[in-house]
Amino acid sequence: MRVAIVTAIGYGPGGVRSHIEALCSALAQRGCESDFTHPPEVNGFVRFCAALRAFGSRDRGRIHLARWRQVTATRMLNRRLRQKHYELVHAHDAVAASAFSHSLPLILTVHGPLSNEAELLGKGSHRYVEFLKRHEMLGYRKARAIIAVDTGQKDIVCSEYGIPPEKVYVIYNAVDTSFFAPIQNRSETPERFFLVPRRLVPKNGVHVAIEALQYLEENVQVWIAGDGPERLRLEQLADRLKLRPRVRFLGSVTKDHIVSLMTAATGVIVPSIPVAGVVEASSLAALEAMSVGKPVLASRIGGLAEVMEDRVTGLLFDPGDSQQLASLMQFVLKERELAITIGRQARNH
Repeated sequence: MRVAIVTAIGYGPGGVRSHIEALCSALAQRGCESDFTHPPEVNGFVRFCAALRAFGSRDRGRIHLARWRQVTATRMLNRRLRQKHYELVHAHDAVAASAFSHSLPLILTVHGPLSNEAELLGKGSHRYVEFLKRHEMLGYRKARAIIAVDTGQKDIVCSEYGIPPEKVYVIYNAVDTSFFAPIQNRSETPERFFLVPRRLVPKNGVHVAIEALQYLEENVQVWIAGDGPERLRLEQLADRLKLRPRVRFLGSVTKDHIVSLMTAATGVIVPSIPVAGVVEASSLAALEAMSVGKPVLASRIGGLAEVMEDRVTGLLFDPGDSQQLASLMQFVLKERELAITIGRQARNH
């Protein structure tokens, strides 16, 4: 089988990129050829044109850039479809799916509602959100089948967009357990730290992990692997709580480095919170840490609560509750054998 994979949204670091890379690798292992199409990074000239057309309206500018990505991705995809014989097209966002006009069967994976994500990131002005919602509706209708990465995403597609439930299949995110594996014979690090491998955006709730530190002894640290628009606010929070010496901001790190960090960490924290209707799906960061065999301390929310069994394959706490999180961190520090068992069971799962 030969599959054409396409996305029309930005292809920066994050869960969608990791998902597609893992998917392409897994397809290759099963003898399926796949080609991936995505628009290039927006350059200065395109931004300049968008600004001219927008006449000072940020809404119009965002819509123009979204259309540019959509048109560019569609042209690139159509060129591929003329050059090779494919049996299936797999879109990873509704904007790409909505522009699809070929006779081939179209599958759409829903990683999260784009319109809600726009509101979450402060790009939620009315006209732009309505633009995304129209394309989401059209993309969901065009797709022959839809893959949702957890039941929460399926519920949104069915209840908010009227898509028949029998058209939507829940397939959780996954990771390569041979790559995300414990590093054997690794020398111990002198620091006791919990790793937070998250982009610094509101829904990832990184501030909850920082706040939890104030309830723990002083030789425990939090290391944050990731970057994003919330970094300055989080640094200010650590300063305000007088925790800055115990919080390390590592910035973006490579996949190899994240495995090394997870192996060295006492535990991994995924402190997601609901923001603007956006709820964490089956987080790849959590799955990666589980695969490395670490106890994962995660919010009892969305896909996290679906893929993890509390006190068996992970440790769950109420979203936003830093004191509950601190109690779980204390549990992992004190009950080392039990924490190691939970990590082992997480990897097996």
